Amino acid sequence: MTRLLSILFALAPLAFGAIRAATAHDLRVLWMAIASGIVAAAVVMLRRSATNRSSMALGRALLALLLGIVAASVTGYALGARAWAGILGMAFVLALCWVVSFVFGAVARQTA
Repeated sequence: MTRLLSILFALAPLAFGAIRAATAHDLRVLWMAIASGIVAAAVVMLRRSATNRSSMALGRALLALLLGIVAASVTGYALGARAWAGILGMAFVLALCWVVSFVFGAVARQTA
């Protein structure tokens, strides 16, 4: 069940972006989701070793969330978005979905 939740939370940011691209012909949300996902994945993979069986620590989760928000915000601003409340709100939701997906994935790996 946790593996399914991990997959669904990972697909959510891409689905948000795809829906926005299909309905408004606007790719900004999709690019924000991709940027946030790449940065969050890089932070999650940071310093994972064979001796460290904990796949996801709270500190890394918070750092992934923060840097995912920054990456998505910078990407949205670079692509022409100017409403900071909207940029930060969307960036938070996208990064949160990625981090929750990685947390569920870590739980699924530990229970398997």
